Amino acid sequence: RKQLLLAGLALALLLSFCVDLALGPASYSLDQVVLALVSPGSVPLQVRVVLWDIRLPIALMAVVVGAALSIAGAQMQTILNNPLASPFTLGIS
Repeated sequence: RKQLLLAGLALALLLSFCVDLALGPASYSLDQVVLALVSPGSVPLQVRVVLWDIRLPIALMAVVVGAALSIAGAQMQTILNNPLASPFTLGIS
C-alpha cells in the first residue's frame, strides 16, 4: 500500500514536471517535450533551446528546493518530537 502511494506520487511529480516544461509563452505539446528530453537532436533548435536552456534548469531547481524544504520540515518535526512543529516554534520564520 505504501509503495503504491509512493509510485502514484512519483508519477504525479513526473507528470507535473512535464506539464511545467510544456507550458509557457511558447507552448509545446507533451509529445514534443518528451521527444526533446529523450532525443534532443530530433526537435527543432528553438524547442531544444527553450526546453534545455531555459525551462529545464528552472523546473529542476523547483524540484530540488521542494525536496529540501520537505526534508527541513521533517527534521524539525523529528528534533522537536512534535508532528505539528513549524518554523514559528523556533522563532526562525
